[in-house]
Amino acid sequence: MRKSPFILLLIINFGCSKKPSNEISGVWAFSNNMEYVSDTISIESGLNGIIKTSIQTDSGIVIITHIQDSIISVKPSSKKDVLEIYFDNEKHGIISLYQIDSNDISSREDPKWTASNNSFWVYNKNSTQYLIIDSNFDRKGNRILDTIKFQLLNPNLLILNKDTLTKINKP
Repeated sequence: MRKSPFILLLIINFGCSKKPSNEISGVWAFSNNMEYVSDTISIESGLNGIIKTSIQTDSGIVIITHIQDSIISVKPSSKKDVLEIYFDNEKHGIISLYQIDSNDISSREDPKWTASNNSFWVYNKNSTQYLIIDSNFDRKGNRILDTIKFQLLNPNLLILNKDTLTKINKP
């Protein structure tokens, strides 16, 4: 018995039209896409008088460890900026921007709780997908919505507003 070409096209169309929006959920490396408007210095005091000074610049984050005026070490930071995308349902969720430290896996709480968190929903138009990010309100009470085009190239590679992000596992 010969199958109709129409039925075959229908099966191919519905079988291959899986929407990848939920597949973008996860943690994505974002450090290469961060731009620091100005150099930032943060100081963290530790045990035995050891002080760690973190300097964030456009060329990366450097940690200077010192005791009073004596420098112990200067090295690149093990902290990474990440973007986490979490879906509540098929089209809505939370997008979080925070830092994780691959050397400090004994963190006291999940960084999502202190991160920059925004609600989002997925919008599809002409086979192009967009994240509509709700940044709540500005100082004048106006609603702030940001539209970002995205494309999932494979399960570990996401193009988000012309930036390429790589999926990572939390440390």
